[in-house]
Amino acid sequence: MFGKKLLKDLFLPAIFTASSVLVACAGTATPTSPNPTTARPAATSTAEFFAPTPSPDTNPSVTPVPKSDIPEQLPTQTATALPTATNAPDPTATSAATPAPTKTPAQEPSPTAAATLTPKPTPVPTATPETRITREEARKIKSEIGVSAQKSVFAIYLGWFGQSKWTDWSHWEWTGENPHDPRKFTGDNKRDTASADYPLIGPYRSEDPELMRYHARLAKSMGIDALVVDWYTYKDTKNTDLAYMDRNFSKMMDVAEQESYQLSVIMEPKIHFNGWIKHASREESVEAVKDDFRYVLKNYSKRKSFFKHDGLPVLFVYDTIRLTPSEWSSLVGDMENEGHHFVLVGDITDPDYLGSFSSLYEWPNYEGVTKEGASYHNRVLDNLNRTTEGRADVVTSAAVWPGFNDTGVWGWGGGPRVIGGDANFYNTTWDAALSNKSKWTVIATFNDWNEGTQIEPSLERGFEYLDITIRNISRLKAVGIDPAAAAGITQDYLSSR
Repeated sequence: MFGKKLLKDLFLPAIFTASSVLVACAGTATPTSPNPTTARPAATSTAEFFAPTPSPDTNPSVTPVPKSDIPEQLPTQTATALPTATNAPDPTATSAATPAPTKTPAQEPSPTAAATLTPKPTPVPTATPETRITREEARKIKSEIGVSAQKSVFAIYLGWFGQSKWTDWSHWEWTGENPHDPRKFTGDNKRDTASADYPLIGPYRSEDPELMRYHARLAKSMGIDALVVDWYTYKDTKNTDLAYMDRNFSKMMDVAEQESYQLSVIMEPKIHFNGWIKHASREESVEAVKDDFRYVLKNYSKRKSFFKHDGLPVLFVYDTIRLTPSEWSSLVGDMENEGHHFVLVGDITDPDYLGSFSSLYEWPNYEGVTKEGASYHNRVLDNLNRTTEGRADVVTSAAVWPGFNDTGVWGWGGGPRVIGGDANFYNTTWDAALSNKSKWTVIATFNDWNEGTQIEPSLERGFEYLDITIRNISRLKAVGIDPAAAAGITQDYLSSR
């Protein structure tokens, strides 16, 4: 992990100064503003661990726009190797070892029972045959999904930090205009990362199984049903480095199984249309997207740790509009012919995509919110709900997000875009989702530090976004969630590094 000693020496004592801080509280108090490196008295909420600093000023001259197709930067190959923690797991291992369970003393049998019982050989377990869902069964499940779906919360997860064949600091550095070099330290003893805010645990390697375990435990403690991991493809050309996200996802599936947690993927078909992976024709691009779906469905979707609805794996798509409704229909039909049945969730509100997709939502639209303000959220959801009203084959969905700030990567070269980035904005998106009675809620995002949409704890805001998330998930599901659990999980992770 980056800056292991620095983080523990400077930040850990400031975060957790008393064991009494871990209490079950709803976290609604307004934080004060001490220096985060100063010891604090016991808090009554995770929100009180850190006082959030003022949000970056929104530049009224900047018109935020949706995530662009500007390719990820490809830094030079002269990068300094990333420091390796002395207790880091073997990088060749496919998963982290499961912590040994606490032993419970066995009840001693009575002497009489011991004398009369005859030991029997341990039976050899037999494999449970896989239950295969037929096409007719799958279609029936999807035809009723709007009624049968449970209220669920998903969070988009980025697994691309810290390594690639180009650099050991992938996505923590920016070499374009207004560059950031995380090998260097700023005046406040933080690495110079390509992000507006700084991770509470410091910049990290996504490939680290213990980091994956921490994130899975943190999300689970918040009531998030599945982390939806950004996924590009499983194979590379000599000029691309995209498949490392699949390698990380494979490890993360192992960790999720150990933690009894679930994951999904958000597919990005854009890589086959924007020149990142070149194809001779549109038909070849569409076939390449089908090949990616085939790979995910074959290799991951049947595992216990893959999120499912009534036995059908649920897959998400980013930039759904890259394929036409007829092309998506062809893709789903081809997969069904091969025995793969699944539920699709798309980031688009065009009803022409229904049929192939069982749920639609709008990816955070920065331009729309800039023009219309908070009312934009409700208007979009109202329109979508009217379009799908009375349809049992559609799950109502909504996206929630804390704001957007890609200053760290200078708008991927196009100039920074900033909007929201505070508790009020994040609560507004949750209020819209709850008032429209959406069954599935998509948090965008768990940890996109480059674009400033993360809810993961930061030095600047502490656990503020986590507290808001927990409070609103409690409202959605009508359950109680202890906000102090997330703080304890973070404390344990930092103490172990």
